[in-house]
This record gives sequence, structure tokens and C-alpha cells, in this order.
Amino acid sequence: MCPKVKLVVVDIDGTLLDKTHMLTDDARCAKHICDQHGVTFTLATGRVASSAEKVACALGIESPIIANGGAAIKKPRGPYSRLLALSAEAAGRVLRIARQHNVERYCYSGEHYMTETCGQHLEYYSRGLGIPILTVPDIEAFFGPELLSVVLRVDASSKDLGNKMERLARELESEADTDFRVDRTLPHMIEITHPQAGKAEALKELCAMLDVPLECTMAIGDGLGDIEMVDTAAVGVLVANAAPELREGRRVTRLPHAAGVLEAVTCYISESL
Repeated sequence: MCPKVKLVVVDIDGTLLDKTHMLTDDARCAKHICDQHGVTFTLATGRVASSAEKVACALGIESPIIANGGAAIKKPRGPYSRLLALSAEAAGRVLRIARQHNVERYCYSGEHYMTETCGQHLEYYSRGLGIPILTVPDIEAFFGPELLSVVLRVDASSKDLGNKMERLARELESEADTDFRVDRTLPHMIEITHPQAGKAEALKELCAMLDVPLECTMAIGDGLGDIEMVDTAAVGVLVANAAPELREGRRVTRLPHAAGVLEAVTCYISESL
């Protein structure tokens, strides 16, 4: 049995939120159980920091959260304690490739989320994140020293979605080298971050900040972007709605989404999963 868990990190989309992207009582209950046992409960997400903060504040989380796929760590409504910025040259290369593939293009500056494309799902995407998305004529003209991520997105119902995203990801990965990191976070979304980003590395840094041994951590997720973190934590758990190909050899809850988070937190704090 692992040492007592002192830190629980949870992915947001597909894990903590339900199918309608809402917080449920199960999520709040999981946080409450951790609070009662003196366990820090926080978030680790691919969402941009300003969006992740909305979820953190709704849950009453005051500890640092991991955002932008691990490129950022910050306290809700507080300063950044980890900020790994993309170079303007690397981001520009990514955008040029994305334009050739005609996909939606978004950049996060550390404060503002911007797009140079006006897809029909822009309003829905903005509403789901809970933050405004600024439309600008040319994102590159707005690059600053704290460009945390580039997000490439298509309509999830697009025809030939899988092949389209596979071709885009392959071209990006062939150009990445040591300049940027490519994460296929959802079937219709690719996130580009600093090469040293990633939820697993951010988890290690968060442990150092909070003086919590990695051996006392629990990570819960559902997708490909969570696997490194789940496998790095002492106790890694996937919720039941995780893709079947990710489950082999890993702990999986019986219930999906926040109900699965609550199940994992309850089971492990009382007895080992």
C-alpha cells in the first residue's frame, strides 16, 4: 500500500465535469472529503489558466492549479509560479502549418485567449470555457513574451475528422524537434506548448512547491493528455468513461466523470483501490 495521499490532482474536461460541462455535487463532495482529511485537492488541465481558474473558484480551490497542459501553475486569482512560454518563432511555425490545414487557431497570452478564425462554434467554445475569446486579424501581431499555448481545433462532427487531425498532428510532430510539444488532447483538438510542459512535469514541480512527496500523490483523468500524469503519480486513476485503449494496466473506476472522481477519492482515502 502506498503512503497516505496528501495531494489529489484532477483533470477537468471529461473527468471532473459531466457531459454538459457542468460541476456536479459529486465533484464538490470529492473536494469536501479531501478537505476533511487534510488532503490538497486541485486541478490539472489543458484548459487555459483563466478558464481553469473559473472551475477552481467554483469549487473553492485555493491551492495552485496546473493549466495549459502543464505550461502554467498559478494560484486562483494569484500570480503564476510556473510559466513556460513558447517562442514566437515556434508559435509562428505552428500557425503557418495550421493555416495550410484550414483549422481553427487559438493562442493564450497568459491573460487573453485569442483567435484569428471565426468558426461557427466559436461562441459555443467560449461559453464552454467560461471566458471571452478575442477575435484578431493576425494572432502573430499580438504575440508577447508570455505566449503559453496554441490550440488547434475543428468541429467535432466534421467529416473525416480522424484522418484530418492525424495528418495535422504528424506534420506538427515532424516539425516540433525541441521547439515545442504536441499533445492530441481530444479527437478534435491539438495543443502546442513549451517542450518542457506536460502535466507530469508540472505535477512534480507542484509537489516541490507544496512540499509533498510524489509518493503521496493521486492523479485522476480520462484522456490521452492525462496518461503521463496518471502514470507518474503514486496512485493513478482513470474514470470509467476513459477510452478503452487507455485502460489496460491502470486503475479504472466503475463510474464515469465526477462520480468516478468521488469513487476514487472515497475508496483510496478509506482503503487502497
